[in-house]
Amino acid sequence: MQLFESVTRWLTENPVLRRMRHMPRVPVNEQAVVRVGRGDDVNVVLLRDISSGGACIRTDMRLDKSESVWIRVNAGEPDQFELTATVVAVRHHSAGFFTDYGLRLVEMNLEAAKSLEQFIERRLGPPAAS
Repeated sequence: MQLFESVTRWLTENPVLRRMRHMPRVPVNEQAVVRVGRGDDVNVVLLRDISSGGACIRTDMRLDKSESVWIRVNAGEPDQFELTATVVAVRHHSAGFFTDYGLRLVEMNLEAAKSLEQFIERRLGPPAAS
């Protein structure tokens, strides 16, 4: 049992190993609005990509792993949607000013989930003919 626990711990703590993505991420590279935790302050970030399970943002904010963030995508547009995510990865830039944060989506209502799927479908474009 100890061997199994140590192997499991090594697999979960090893930063080189990544979990396989279940859904494709689509590039976005547009601004989104973020609020950290339960605070009232909102910040503008660059939403680099998104999928139905995760996203990547680039910002000069300092976030920690497991921190909760609220995100509004397409702010001000009729098809805007909101979701809550948790920081699961931190990738510092060599320039040191901006940081990329990998997020796992953890909470959204049904309407936001439908809007997210439509957003992803529009970004993916029409399926290729075979």
